[in-house]
Formats: sequence, C-alpha cells, structure tokens
Amino acid sequence: RLQVVTTPHKSKKAKEVKLADKLYNLRDIQRSVPMNWSKSRVQEYFIWSKQVTDGAKGINTYLENLLEELYQNGTFELDGETYKCHP
Repeated sequence: RLQVVTTPHKSKKAKEVKLADKLYNLRDIQRSVPMNWSKSRVQEYFIWSKQVTDGAKGINTYLENLLEELYQNGTFELDGETYKCHP
C-alpha cells in the first residue's frame, strides 16, 4: 500500500513505468483471475491500483485513458459470473 504514498513523488519516467506496469497487471488479472482470489479481492486490487495510478496522472494521456476505461468499464469472470473490475 506504500505505492499510493510514494508514486506521486516519483520521476516522470518512473510514473510512466508505473502506469504501464499497472495496466499490464490489471489486464492480466482481468483475463485470468489468480487462483484462490475472490470477487472482492479482485475488486480491492483494482480500487487500490486506481489510487496508485491517480498519483501518476498528467504523465502519459494514452496510458491514463486506457486505465480509466478499464476502471470504468472493465469486467472479469469468476466462477461463471461476470463482475465489474472497479465497483
């Protein structure tokens, strides 16, 4: 959870890497939920990730827009049900 605090103070390049890394991780989770993760665990991860990436805004509009689309409209499947990534 330290990333929420430290990300806003990183260099522009480090923030850009953070945005790209979170996007990759979130898409990976969206495609294949880790074993033993519940619906709420997935959604908590997305909520936390948004807090982290909000600390890197203003660096790369393209990545920020992709993340925002995922936060607003992304879904994942778990046990045959579809859920919003970010409630």
